[in-house]
Amino acid sequence: MLKPLLRALYWFLFNACRAWGAMRGVRIEPSVQWRGRARFSVGHGSYIGARTVLSGDAGASVQIGERVWMGSDCEISALGRVDIGAHTTLQHRSQLHGDVRLGAGCTGAADLYISSGRHEFRRNPPLPIRLQDRARAGLPAAERSQPVEVGDDCWLGIGVAVMPGVRIGRGCVLGAHSVVTTDLPPYSIAVGSPARVIGQRLAYAPPAALDAARDEHLPYFDAGFSQIGHDEGDAGVPRVAGGLALNRAECRIALAVLPGQGVRLQLRAAGPGQLLHAGVVRSVPAGLATLEWQAAPDARGLLSFDWRPEGGAASACLVLLSAQAITLEEQP
Repeated sequence: MLKPLLRALYWFLFNACRAWGAMRGVRIEPSVQWRGRARFSVGHGSYIGARTVLSGDAGASVQIGERVWMGSDCEISALGRVDIGAHTTLQHRSQLHGDVRLGAGCTGAADLYISSGRHEFRRNPPLPIRLQDRARAGLPAAERSQPVEVGDDCWLGIGVAVMPGVRIGRGCVLGAHSVVTTDLPPYSIAVGSPARVIGQRLAYAPPAALDAARDEHLPYFDAGFSQIGHDEGDAGVPRVAGGLALNRAECRIALAVLPGQGVRLQLRAAGPGQLLHAGVVRSVPAGLATLEWQAAPDARGLLSFDWRPEGGAASACLVLLSAQAITLEEQP
């Protein structure tokens, strides 16, 4: 008696979830499994293929952006956070484990494997590996996981493996069965095990000024910007008033700034909010605005910004029109 009741309850909840997903343009195959107590988020227009498993313990999260396509028999397991950017495609049997950030507009071929963790075999070599793993399980997550980041617009060929702690720059192409053990600079073409750089997609040289209306500057709007339209028939970059709209709260640009220089942004906001750079907050009014900061590039030379809109989603749109390196005036 109890089993039929539980089965009926399961199918009721499952179909309710499918109906909710359909209203949001999300397609999830009936055989998809959701395990654990992680936070799961699936963006509008996304598809998750048959027998795919998504899992994570309490406190972890799996974030799937808009119009992501995920093939059958994939496995996504979050130790901290797994984040898949908008318009990214993962073919059959792809696996992402631990703390993985996969950028927007990426193309992943079948059997892609990315993990931020590895088995322990050096901590106490005489012990069996599984016993060493058990001892390591009690350590803080930060000591068990080395986050992996793959930039926007990357193509990872069939059977590619990306090792813990690796950062792959925007625009890279990885040949079939490559094993990536070290960081790759933006727009690299790499092959082999371990992967080595054999070429470049373009001569990557961030300028001192960026114009969002120019296609040749798109590589330097590194992450967090909508550069792919929702209409599959549109081959052009979607621009708003000549600028690039943010598709997430965090964005990054590659700009040539000298030590001591500042950065000036010209942007347009649908509503008021705050924009942060290196912990410094600037108020953003609705409409056109120009803001300046002391530039604080990271180790890769990227400038990161965090957009915090006021009000609801209607006021969330922020469009970056241009950026430039400047000499800041001396303060009295």
